[in-house]
Amino acid sequence: MLPVPRRRFLALLLPLLGAPVLAAPARADRGLVYLAARGATRCWLAGSLHRLRRVDHPLPPAYESAYRQCSRVFFETHPGEVRSGGFRRKMEDLRVLPDGRTLDSVLPPALWRETLLTGKRLGIPEKELRPLRPWFAAWRITERAYESRGILTFFGMEEYFTRRAARDAKPLDGLDPSKKLLGHLKDVSRAPEEEERALSDSLRAERTLDALFQQMLDVWRAGDEARIAAMFQESLPAGSRSRRSLLSERNDSWIRRIHKNPGDFHNALILPGIGHLPGPGGLARGLAEKGWTVTRV
Repeated sequence: MLPVPRRRFLALLLPLLGAPVLAAPARADRGLVYLAARGATRCWLAGSLHRLRRVDHPLPPAYESAYRQCSRVFFETHPGEVRSGGFRRKMEDLRVLPDGRTLDSVLPPALWRETLLTGKRLGIPEKELRPLRPWFAAWRITERAYESRGILTFFGMEEYFTRRAARDAKPLDGLDPSKKLLGHLKDVSRAPEEEERALSDSLRAERTLDALFQQMLDVWRAGDEARIAAMFQESLPAGSRSRRSLLSERNDSWIRRIHKNPGDFHNALILPGIGHLPGPGGLARGLAEKGWTVTRV
């Protein structure tokens, strides 16, 4: 086992949005794809990584097969909503500290100094970091670290399948409206200790990001459900506001929606982040518990 604090994987998950991977994958290029069926309805649940490199393509065959067979594609939130000016303005308001406070005034001095040094190394000026909430500073630092290594949203699954769907005239949809996503992100900011820990973890993770990202990529390509579930369990511990807001509440809402309106999801490819699918409370088990037949592809 690598001597890496498990919470450090939370820094990886924020912009991809843990635990060290213990061994090489047993089966390469499987990915994490399920076929869910109930009555006349079938849909695919496919674990997504929001950022990838050019060399990480092609995707595992199960993803391409599911896409070819589907007639529409669901993301966590509709890409058009996320790119809208209204959403961006609301995100801008959410990312900054209220009442004119600054990041240096809410962080321990040593953590602020380390944030500045890491930001400077990544080309993020102090004036950009100073007004941010701790969780958004963690997001920005990790985002920039990914970009500097060529790990980009352009190669991530959302953008990849958005482009594919546009070419193939397949409609896009979202599991959550953007307003609901903003509510979940706002809720995370109500836990200052978790915010501070996320920033601290992101600074440490940045130093070994290449190895950490490769570990995450390996466990995803292996399609190891148990390791993926454990990774998110340790990154977002039970009882934490972060887990409730970013994972549990969203999963519960999506399971209810899919189960209540199966016709809306017939022949759909559903692409949430990989942490939303396996394990207790995940979409795969949640739908199975409601009577769906859920099988790995």
